[in-house]
Amino acid sequence: HQAFDHIRNTYGNKITSVIHLAAYYSFKEQHSDKYELITVKGTERLLKALQNFEVEQFIFTSTMLVHAPSEPGSPITEDSPVVPKWDYP
Repeated sequence: HQAFDHIRNTYGNKITSVIHLAAYYSFKEQHSDKYELITVKGTERLLKALQNFEVEQFIFTSTMLVHAPSEPGSPITEDSPVVPKWDYP
């Protein structure tokens, strides 16, 4: 909250672009509670904080391995079939 207060007080309420890359992954555990806490809940906290701003663009990047493979030349989109083999390899 302090970081977003600083941004608002120093630069104003408009944000051109947010690029969200933060995530947790462990090679030791295929399913970790930290994945839910950091990746899922952390993203949720970020989105809630950004609701108080005018955000032009939000980019979230994560593994594409949760989607089924597509044919060459066919992009994977949010509507592509989700067929995960592992949470976050």
